[in-house]
Amino acid sequence: MLRIGMRELCDQQDTGSPGAFFIAHHIKLAGYNIDYPAVMGVKYDIELLSIHHSSDFLLLIDLPKIAPIRIIGGHPMQNNPLPVIPFCDAVFIGEGETAIKEGIKKIEKGGVSSLYGIDGWIVSKEWKHGYTVPDTVIEKELPDENPPYLNHSGASASWYIEIARGCPFKCAYCELGHSTRYRPHTIEYIRNAINSIDTKKSRKINIFAPDEASFPYYQEVVNLIEEKGCSTSFSSMRIDTVRDISLKKNHLIRMGIDGMTENTRFKVNKKITNRDIINYFIRRTREGYVQFKIFMVFGYEWENTEDFEEFAETMEAIRRIPYRTNISIRVKWTPFIPQPCTPLRKCIPQYDHDLVARINEWHVRVKTPRGIGAYITNDGIMGERNRQRQVILTCGDENTLLKIQKFGNNWENEYYNDIILVLRQLNNIPQFRRLFLFHSKYPKDRFHFQNATFPLPQTICCSPLSFGKNGGLTGL
Repeated sequence: MLRIGMRELCDQQDTGSPGAFFIAHHIKLAGYNIDYPAVMGVKYDIELLSIHHSSDFLLLIDLPKIAPIRIIGGHPMQNNPLPVIPFCDAVFIGEGETAIKEGIKKIEKGGVSSLYGIDGWIVSKEWKHGYTVPDTVIEKELPDENPPYLNHSGASASWYIEIARGCPFKCAYCELGHSTRYRPHTIEYIRNAINSIDTKKSRKINIFAPDEASFPYYQEVVNLIEEKGCSTSFSSMRIDTVRDISLKKNHLIRMGIDGMTENTRFKVNKKITNRDIINYFIRRTREGYVQFKIFMVFGYEWENTEDFEEFAETMEAIRRIPYRTNISIRVKWTPFIPQPCTPLRKCIPQYDHDLVARINEWHVRVKTPRGIGAYITNDGIMGERNRQRQVILTCGDENTLLKIQKFGNNWENEYYNDIILVLRQLNNIPQFRRLFLFHSKYPKDRFHFQNATFPLPQTICCSPLSFGKNGGLTGL
C-alpha cells in the first residue's frame, strides 16, 4: 500500500486550507494511508503539495522532496501552472476530490508516467515549452462527502463549511469567475453540515465561497448558524449582492469596488455606479451598521492620476451623509496584477507613484471627521516590490523559478526592470507582436541583468514575447 504525505506550501500561519483537507479526506475514503500534514522524517511514496497562492511558488526553489514522486495542486494551478513544472513530477489542474484518487491508482499500477494524457494532468518529464496547458477538471457535482473542517491554525479554532465553488460574476480582472464554474451547494447539505458540528470544539463557523452573499439562501444559512448558538463572519465582495441581508450590527461589511471611476468598473464588468456606492452607505448606516471596508484595485493600463478625483468626490459625498453615530471606513488598495485565465491577462500593469502619493495625501486629509461622521483610514497599499513579485510569479513560465534560483537576492528588480517594465511601454499595442528580449545598447545575443549579461538561446533571442493559451508569458 502506498504511503502518502501531504503538505501545504505556505507560511505556517496560513496552513489549514479546507481544500487541502477535502483532498486528504477523499484519499482516506479511497483506503490509502495519508499523513496530513506530512510527518518529517517519514519515508513516503508520494508527496502531495497544495499551493495557496502564486507568491508561495518561491518556497519551492529550495524545498527538498519527501518522496520519490511529488505532485502539486491547488487553486493557482487553474490560473497558471507553468512555473512549478520543473519542481515536481506531476501537476494537477482542477478540483481534485475524484481525480486524485484515480491518479493515485494509476501511479500504483504504472508509475507517474501513466498520468500522461489524462484530463487535468501534466507529467513534468513529458512537458515541453509551448505545449497547451490542459483544461481545468471540474467536479460534475459538488461532493457531498466533504464534512465541516475544524481549523486550528488561527488564534482560536473555527469550523469551515463550503457553500459554493466558483463565482457567478465575470469580473474581467479576477480569476475566481474564470478559473472554474459556479456551483452552489444545496441548502440541505449546508443545514446537515451545520447540525453536525461539535460546538464543544468551537462555536465559530466560517462559511466560504468566492462570493458568499451571492448564494441564493445566504440569509437562511446565517439564521441556521445563529439558531445553532454559533457565530459567523461576513466577507462578501459585492454591494449588489448584500443589500437585503440582515447581519449583526457589529459585523465588518466588506465590499469590492475595484475601480476608481464608473468607466473603469464598467470596463471590467463590475457595473456599480457612484450613486450605487453612495446609496449603499446611506441604507446600511441607517440600518445601524458602522464598520466598513472597501477593497480597491488600481493601476489598470488605461488609468491615470486624475481618475482618483472621481473616487475622492464619491467618498466626499459619503462623508457628507448625516450620520447618527461615528462610522469606520477602511480602504485597502491593491495594484492590478494580470491574471492569466482572465480577459485582462494581456492588460499591462502600472504602478503610478504620483497616484500612490495622491492616495496617501488624501487619506491624511480625510482621516478624522468634523464632529460625528466617517473615519476613513488607509488599510494599506501594496508596495511596488511586492507587486513586482506577484506579476512575475503569476504570469511566469517554466523558466521563471529557475531564473530566480539563479539570480538570488534582488531578483525582483533584475527580472522586472528588464522584462516587465518593457511591457509598460506597450500600453497602446493590443497584441505583443514586436517585443524582443534585449536592449539596444547590448549585443542582440545577450540579455542584460543589472551587473552582468547572459547569453540567450537562439530560439529566444529576437523572438516575440507573447502569452500562451492560459496567459503564461512565453519567451522568458
